[in-house]
Amino acid sequence: MSIIILWALACLQDSPPAAEDVPVVHAWCGESSNLETPEFLRITDSRAWAEVWERHAGKGRRAPFVDFDRHMVVAAFLGKVGWEKIDVHAVKKTWDEIVFGVEVEDADCCDFSAHALYCLAVIPRSPLRLAMLSRVRSGTHIDPRQDAVLREFGPLE
Repeated sequence: MSIIILWALACLQDSPPAAEDVPVVHAWCGESSNLETPEFLRITDSRAWAEVWERHAGKGRRAPFVDFDRHMVVAAFLGKVGWEKIDVHAVKKTWDEIVFGVEVEDADCCDFSAHALYCLAVIPRSPLRLAMLSRVRSGTHIDPRQDAVLREFGPLE
C-alpha cells in the first residue's frame, strides 16, 4: 500500500503545474491592415512598435503608447485570408512558455472576399518562449483539425 502512495506522490511532483491565464492589457483586432502578407511578431521595444504600427496603420500614424519596461506586444498579421473575424482566444503561461492564441471565424455563406486580418495584444513582458496559435470557429463549433501553430519564438535574452 505504501509503495502505491509513494508512486502517486512522485507522479504529482513530476506533473507540470496547470497553465495560468495571462491578462491582455489592450488588444486591437480587425480586418483591414496594410500588411497583406502573413507576419507574426513579438515586439519588445518602442522603436520596433512604432515601425510595425506605421506599416500596419499607414504612414504618419502614431503607435499607441506601450510601456515596454513592463509589457510586450504580440502581433498576428494573417495576410489576406477568407476568414471574416479574428480575436484573442486565450493567453496562457506554463512553466516554460507563453501561449498566445487567436481565433478566426468563417465568413458567412455568401462572402468570398479576402480580408487582411490582424490581432495585436499588449501582454505582460516575459522572458519565456512564446508560441502563437490559431483556432478556427465555424458557426457554433470549433474544428480542432484546423488549429495551427503560427510561429514560435525562443526565450528573450
